[in-house]
Amino acid sequence: MDSQAILIASQVSKTFQKKGAAPIEVLKGVDFEVKAGESIAIVGKSGSGKSTLLHLLGTLEQPSAGKVYFLGQDLTRFNERRLATFRNKEIGFVFQFHYLMVEFSALENVMMPALISGVAARPARELAESLLEKVGLADRATHKPSELSGGEQQRVAIARALILRPKVLLTDEMTGNLDPATGAQVFELIQKMHMEFGTAIISVTHDDALARQYGKIYRLKEGRLAKESRH
Repeated sequence: MDSQAILIASQVSKTFQKKGAAPIEVLKGVDFEVKAGESIAIVGKSGSGKSTLLHLLGTLEQPSAGKVYFLGQDLTRFNERRLATFRNKEIGFVFQFHYLMVEFSALENVMMPALISGVAARPARELAESLLEKVGLADRATHKPSELSGGEQQRVAIARALILRPKVLLTDEMTGNLDPATGAQVFELIQKMHMEFGTAIISVTHDDALARQYGKIYRLKEGRLAKESRH
């Protein structure tokens, strides 16, 4: 294992077993690592296991075999409580569906991870206001998700994901539900935040053109992950 890597998947496999059906091996002995501040795109056909790999890296699912390490710690040995704390403080998530809490305002949605981690209300609010300003939504802070456009909702989700300055940001088809122009704006925002905060970013996408804008590209095919040449 590379001592410089902050997140490592070592010989990770994932098999799904439905009752009465043959097991489906989605991931087969995947080795992967990300260093601080890197930007990585993972591409592959629909159903190739890209989202499953992202979920394993973010500990939303457990591997059937293999290990996932964060700063040398074996995450597969963590209990659910330790995993929840780890996800809250060290990993940011941005999904295709932003999963904002509909009953709360944009500001309250962004504050939530900080409040969960034990940050007091006033500093949590100040952090959230600062991030909403950075993503261009200072004037929409009191609006609920239903009062925001798709692009605005995704920007709120990005602010929420970054409020605790996680070491790794995981995004899954984050522009998939947006029109091309809005998607480009959201991608530019993610890149800007990545540069400003130094957060490593791992993005799953089916869009090869988008993937080429990342520092490294990996392709997932038939359960195997391979790094692609920049050319």
